[in-house]
Amino acid sequence: AIGEFGRTPKINRLGGRDHWGSVFSCALAGAGIAGGQVFGSSDKQGAFSVDDPIRPHALTATIFHLLGIPHDGVFHDRTNRPQHVTKGEPLARLLGNRPATAARCEPTGDDRFCPPYDASLLADADFTAERLLPVSPLTREKGWRASPLVAAGAIGLAARIAPQPVPYVQLGWFAATKTSTEKLSAGQKITLAQEIKSARGGQYTFTIQAAGGGSSAETFARWFQGPLACRLVLFRFANTNKSALEAEELASTPFQPEFLQPGDQPGEFTLSRFLGSTTPGANFPIGNGLGVAVVVESKSPLEASPGETAFVRIHSVKLTFDPRPRDENVVV
Repeated sequence: AIGEFGRTPKINRLGGRDHWGSVFSCALAGAGIAGGQVFGSSDKQGAFSVDDPIRPHALTATIFHLLGIPHDGVFHDRTNRPQHVTKGEPLARLLGNRPATAARCEPTGDDRFCPPYDASLLADADFTAERLLPVSPLTREKGWRASPLVAAGAIGLAARIAPQPVPYVQLGWFAATKTSTEKLSAGQKITLAQEIKSARGGQYTFTIQAAGGGSSAETFARWFQGPLACRLVLFRFANTNKSALEAEELASTPFQPEFLQPGDQPGEFTLSRFLGSTTPGANFPIGNGLGVAVVVESKSPLEASPGETAFVRIHSVKLTFDPRPRDENVVV
């Protein structure tokens, strides 16, 4: 159904013209609306209503009626004064118990463009997609982004996916050959990050299951009890590029995993922080979005032995959210 809101002049108490309403149309469907009909029309310039002009409160009355809320009901404000829900009347002509037309056509849409609803705050929480996306350039793909990624033949700090039977992410030092000696310099960093879906102010709890791995327990200890440090991070993107490498850190906590053999139960590490305004009536600035990250960074240089590897295994992640409690005492 198409509704035309009329550009009808209102008369003020002195008898003169007050102001003009705007002419615009809206589409209505579902909830008992009989499809295939047009309500009202405007002139060819779209400036004035030709027939069936209505006021906005007629539309609100129709919506309340279809929701099962009496359109002539009242509610009481903070001073206990009764206020009308709306002053309009439902547009009965729009309503019906059958379609206005029996003409139908076969749908041609592809339901693959409408994936099932997913209420989780992060995608691919257990890394079953077996892929890591580059931090830049920004793409429409959803999932974990990492920098730097392991490249063929490269040596150094990087991130990579360990495949089946149980996929997980490795963040650490990798050597392509067993013959060369390389050096780790201070200030290098690996970032594994993802944007939070539908982020808003509240209490965030970011939890990972992680363990240490590498050539040996001794090698892992030399790297991760020495120059390399691990952190969990909650951040806000600094700009529309949405690069985790240019983010503003809002909360951070260090963690130290233990070296474990594959198949052993990994440890659990948590960062919990309230990200929101503590001022009554003030909003928390989401900006360009919020995200979570696991960061491994070098605090001091180290000479790597030929062929050695040392990394943190990230097996799964979990992010929970509790909204800020509503303060009913705040008056706007």
